Amino acid sequence: MRTEKGGQVPPGFVQTEIITRQDTSQITEMLASVEINCRRVSRGEHSFLGVEPENDGSFVIVGGGPSIANRLEQIRALDKIDNRIVAMNDAAPYLLDHGINVWACVLWETSTSGWCRVTQERPEIRYLIASRAHPDWFAHLRGREIILWHCLDDVGEREIIDRFENKPVMIAGGTSHALRSFEIGRAMGFRKFHLFGCDGSYSERSHAYQHAEQPGQNFTVWLNGETYRTCHHWVQHAKDLVAQVRAYGEIEERDGTAFRLVVHGEGLIPAYAHANGILTV
Repeated sequence: MRTEKGGQVPPGFVQTEIITRQDTSQITEMLASVEINCRRVSRGEHSFLGVEPENDGSFVIVGGGPSIANRLEQIRALDKIDNRIVAMNDAAPYLLDHGINVWACVLWETSTSGWCRVTQERPEIRYLIASRAHPDWFAHLRGREIILWHCLDDVGEREIIDRFENKPVMIAGGTSHALRSFEIGRAMGFRKFHLFGCDGSYSERSHAYQHAEQPGQNFTVWLNGETYRTCHHWVQHAKDLVAQVRAYGEIEERDGTAFRLVVHGEGLIPAYAHANGILTV
């Protein structure tokens, strides 16, 4: 992996550019899901994500990477009245199992091939679900508070969404729940963020809890003297995180809109963030 600092590539490694291409095979089915889910909101079953006033608290985004097992006390310490603990998929029940309150769970699964263990035991949890998510998620979470958000991608979603919402909030962020969650938090008025459990590489396993591994090609990358076992998706996540934070810096300089991020954990993504000047602990 190329870094901003460059460096001598060690023997056995090749410096190369990794490009991740979007899978377009599900677009037709995904657009059908967008229409079905937007109709649910128009019937008053759920609500659309809206823009809220600026909030002084922190938006605490928690993924399922192995490092969260060693950072539960740090997450628990951030569970304060003005902060929001926002979990990605299976991280929600994991945090609840360890006595940490979860304010919301973010979902955007476009199929039902891999149901995650999203809890239904805590009715106060709200579910921030992408409009492109499979409609069966809404049946799975019937009776819970659901807030619908829209992905900003050039695949035809906006044309459908405009039929149901006058000024939709479109959420950018590329390749992962966590990156989209920055934009969700900003729409909700937050400017201070913490990111946990987005390690982007394997230790003994990919998650802090039992998780069905997805098929794919894993490989080892070298970054500033350390090696990480990873995959194309996680490499792209690391690159997109740095690009997104730089974009927020440009917005802050231009418009005075603040953005503060602390990345917690070990692995490729925190290491790449640190190498590119992002605060990590």
